[in-house]
Amino acid sequence: MVTDHRVRRLIAVRNKYDYQYQAADAAGMSSKTAGKYLHSGKLPSQCRVEHSWPTRQDPFGEDWDFVKQLLQDTQGTLVI
Repeated sequence: MVTDHRVRRLIAVRNKYDYQYQAADAAGMSSKTAGKYLHSGKLPSQCRVEHSWPTRQDPFGEDWDFVKQLLQDTQGTLVI
């Protein structure tokens, strides 16, 4: 995974080398990945897509009302 730090390093060293693959090697990434970030002009953190869908089924989905009621009923009676 390419980090923002590596892309910043790539941008800093891109003019020191004659070829893109040399700058990519100095920044610690592949030439294809370096080309992607140099062409887009964005950092990896700016390219991430926010996920708005669930990645797995909610384990408490069916029982959540019961758990909530149980917590409210036993709120003052728990002794640890």
